[in-house]
Amino acid sequence: MPIVKHTSPLNAYWLLLFISKIISMNIDRTKYTAHYENGIVVAQWISIDMALDGANGESALDALDRSKALVEQWYKANSPVFPDTPIPPGPPSVIQVHQQEIRIGVLVEDIMSCKELVVLDSYRLMVKGNDELLAAYEKRRKEIVGSEISGI
Repeated sequence: MPIVKHTSPLNAYWLLLFISKIISMNIDRTKYTAHYENGIVVAQWISIDMALDGANGESALDALDRSKALVEQWYKANSPVFPDTPIPPGPPSVIQVHQQEIRIGVLVEDIMSCKELVVLDSYRLMVKGNDELLAAYEKRRKEIVGSEISGI
């Protein structure tokens, strides 16, 4: 035998009241929000909350259309205009890049261009183990020491 639940008259009253409120719901405000992407700057949200003109029989859809027109009008008047630069057709042009030689360490020209003994002595540890650099170091050191001795 099925179990039947009985509702009290008070519960039925609240249920009918709730259903009647849903059926007779009045819309008195609309809200329109638009999202604009500039592409260069950040995105922008514009929102407007508008009351219906119920005295003149305006519907909610008419109020939304009016809100949308106001938002678009405000955006066009207050947003910066960026140039419309389309991407040219075809493959991108090739840019020729000349690779420069990467210098790591000391070269013979660096050693031979030293004019002071203090600067030349800073290369002393770097030339160890390389016979060509060591020969240039010793030659330039003798030249600088010889010019200093002759200047005394």
